[in-house]
Amino acid sequence: MSTVATASISVSTPPAWSTIRFRRAKDSKGWALLGIPQQVYPVVALRLFEQQARLLSRHNDGSFTSVLFEAPPPLAAKLACVFPAPPGCEALRIAETGDRILPGKASKAVNAIYQQPDPSTCELAAAYR
Repeated sequence: MSTVATASISVSTPPAWSTIRFRRAKDSKGWALLGIPQQVYPVVALRLFEQQARLLSRHNDGSFTSVLFEAPPPLAAKLACVFPAPPGCEALRIAETGDRILPGKASKAVNAIYQQPDPSTCELAAAYR
């Protein structure tokens, strides 16, 4: 029997939150929350502020907002456990203790917790099986 920690922390999200995705920022240091619905953006912004995240930029695209921010390691790890990776982005790996996202070679650790992939990617892959 294997003790590999491949199951990630499962947190069900209400429909208004189901479009939000979390990943590393592409072109700068920090993190990105993508696809935040306008009706929940004030709550997200307030929680990020309360958790001492530093907002770097905000992009509003009609009914959704995306933010680029810097965050303490425990907050980034928690967000990776709650929100799935966007389509086409590799899932992040979180330390077994859940307090930080693992970088580089450390992310290959057997006991790492994996961020959930985008649900639409999983559904698409299942359709082709």
